[in-house]
Amino acid sequence: MSNQNIDLVEIFQSVTAALSNNKQELNQMDEYNQDHGDHMVDTFKTITKALQQKQNEPPAKALSYASNQLKQETSSGSGKLYAQGLEQAAQQVQGQNLNPEMAMQLLTTLIGGGNATSTVAPTQPPTNQEQAGGLFGSLLGNLTGGNQNQQGGLSDGLDMGDLLTAGMAFMQSKRQGESNLEALMDAVTAANGMGSQPHRQKSTQLVTQSFLNALQGFGKK
Repeated sequence: MSNQNIDLVEIFQSVTAALSNNKQELNQMDEYNQDHGDHMVDTFKTITKALQQKQNEPPAKALSYASNQLKQETSSGSGKLYAQGLEQAAQQVQGQNLNPEMAMQLLTTLIGGGNATSTVAPTQPPTNQEQAGGLFGSLLGNLTGGNQNQQGGLSDGLDMGDLLTAGMAFMQSKRQGESNLEALMDAVTAANGMGSQPHRQKSTQLVTQSFLNALQGFGKK
């Protein structure tokens, strides 16, 4: 599967479908505005539509276009973060085809809001979001057998408090019978501050799980 190119449109259609199926639940979980599900569905519909329009273009150009379209159309904080993630992902895949390994990096960058895999030396301490992005990349690498050595990962970005928070969330989830992936997602969202906002935690899990499920489907074709 490592040499197989990935269809971005198909991946993001799967994510959009998962969010649409859970839109009402996400809205109900949002105690502030009751519209998080609406925003997430709109965000990924915009991304998918943009990718469809550039389906015959190189991945970098398609992702960059999707980022620009989302920046123009979104008004939500989550949408802006995903636009940043798409922008950085476009830079990462410049001149390359999108194989499964690159797709995993794309997912890590999206979840990190564009901060998960930065190669630029930081001029200030990493934020919780940057730390969580590195943690997510490291955890996903361990889960999939990869070797992702990313800045902000377990070795040089997270302090003991972050690791303790993530570790406790992981163990609690496992005790509740969750799968490794579900437990890892709980750990990551706890480390980046999403643990106190159930609606954001849930949407992050839905994006990740549906993305990975779609990616696994390419290996069976």
